[in-house]
Amino acid sequence: MVENRDGFILQDTFLSYSDFMETAARISKAAGKIPGTEGLAVQEKDPIQYLLQVYACLLAGRRVFLLYPGIGEKTRKNLLEKGVYFISENPDELKTLENDSCDINFSGKESFLEQCTGTLCFSTSGTESGRQRFIELPFEWMLKKSMLIAEILELSDGDQGIVFSPACFIQVFWTYLIHFIKDASVVVTAFNIQEIKNLADKNRVTSIVTTASVIRGFLRDPGFFDHFRELKRVICGGDHMDSETLRRLAAVRPDIKYANVYGCTETSAANIIHPPVLLGECDTDRVGIGYPAKYSAIKIKPMDADRGENRPGAVADGRVEFGEILCSTAYTPGHYLWNDESFLDEEYYFHTGDIASVMKDGSFIFEGRNSSFILYNGQKISGTEVELALRTLSSVRDACVIGREHDIFGQIAVAYVISDGVWNQKAVKEALRNKIEAYKIPKEIIFVKELPRTVSGKVNRSLIRNNDRDRSNGVKADI
Repeated sequence: MVENRDGFILQDTFLSYSDFMETAARISKAAGKIPGTEGLAVQEKDPIQYLLQVYACLLAGRRVFLLYPGIGEKTRKNLLEKGVYFISENPDELKTLENDSCDINFSGKESFLEQCTGTLCFSTSGTESGRQRFIELPFEWMLKKSMLIAEILELSDGDQGIVFSPACFIQVFWTYLIHFIKDASVVVTAFNIQEIKNLADKNRVTSIVTTASVIRGFLRDPGFFDHFRELKRVICGGDHMDSETLRRLAAVRPDIKYANVYGCTETSAANIIHPPVLLGECDTDRVGIGYPAKYSAIKIKPMDADRGENRPGAVADGRVEFGEILCSTAYTPGHYLWNDESFLDEEYYFHTGDIASVMKDGSFIFEGRNSSFILYNGQKISGTEVELALRTLSSVRDACVIGREHDIFGQIAVAYVISDGVWNQKAVKEALRNKIEAYKIPKEIIFVKELPRTVSGKVNRSLIRNNDRDRSNGVKADI
């Protein structure tokens, strides 16, 4: 059993934070001398080496790009043409001066972090779409936000978080930083259910940091959460946690707390945070994405609650506002790297495309993506609402609802469903009649074994839409 010391655990390998800081400081001398006029790209598959390289670059005052291992060739070529140097292609260069003396001296964690003067560049879109864009954020600002997150999430030096790799190295980075700040340890493992359970048995994991989609996957294994004997909290971000999944989690582990971190890369993330709430005592139908966080300005662009149009509309059920979430922060770059065109409106707000209700207590409840609304015969259907209704059906493990173009109705709702039971289209549609209005019931229900996912664990809606377009045109689909 690995003791809960402060440090980083990868499988059975442990690296203390003190050793981590010393190693990062040593290789920072090499990172400072590596070519790359526009910055250094880190694409290392090993999470510990990945973080060592990132912090070495930050200590050297460099611009560092955090990339997924599977980044597309088009993006790689674009970055190389810009003058970005890929460390992963010449890994020995960071080791050449590792054993030499360095110019960085630190007395502890605080002074180490203070000397991380570089900037971080995060990707904001798909790797092969040709639209990959990067946001550059000072590490100083991210540290400030991370300290806030760590406090709200109630992390302490006795905690141990687990995060899954290589699903999302950016999530690994955030998880590491908020635990590092609090002298808590981090376990990193590949996304393999049995491997995760084995690590949970050997360590005293107190926090799971992941997405709602991944939690839904864990709940398919009846005994999965039994392996986390000392679990205190589940921290979600990246996609929407629906009330049905939360109810299922509460039924399995009413003794743990749930927290949510919502934000977008353009506004440096963590704009809305839900503090930990005990699942056994909360109303899972009313646990939303949280409350506006410090350093963030949040407002709602009003929409009609029934039709989804951009105009002031009716609100009900305790809602005081309904519409698109607009975010701004004390540090918002305003434009993507190498692009002077602003993505903010005239009041310096970023339009997220996410729809939410604001409740009387000031909390936000996620209602769906603007793009997930389906315009059927002049009426708006929330794909998120239909997915939630589908997940309440017995044996339905997950669902994704999209809009398909239609000559008469404009769009029709189509559902892709994973089910462990014996369902057919007629039975599902009949079951939905007691849960949603008749016009919202999908016109076609397609049963699949799995839903495609992005590297961060979210359902890949874009791929599903493309496959559905092929299917409707008579072309063989991949799912």
